[in-house]
Amino acid sequence: MAYSVQQIKFEFLGLIKEYGQNPDDWFVGTAEDVHSQLFDVNSVDESGDTWVWKPTLSPSAAKMIHQFLVYRIGVRPAFTQEGPIVFMFKRKIAAKLKSQEARSI
Repeated sequence: MAYSVQQIKFEFLGLIKEYGQNPDDWFVGTAEDVHSQLFDVNSVDESGDTWVWKPTLSPSAAKMIHQFLVYRIGVRPAFTQEGPIVFMFKRKIAAKLKSQEARSI
């Protein structure tokens, strides 16, 4: 089932709010083969990192979501390929490193 651009934006923004309010901790990308892009290309830890993906109606819809999250919200771009699937992830290690930096200041 493909989701609309607005549905995916709403869900992804909700995840950012729920799992960490800083958009800079998150990465977003598009893909044809989402499993390869997430776990092979971007080295997402399937069991340790927070990740989500959603199929869109077209590659252009996925690109619209990607551009919105990167340029309007401040999510970082992931290694990506053109495709109808949009994915987003947050590395667990990044959150640990930032909290350690804050404590050392």
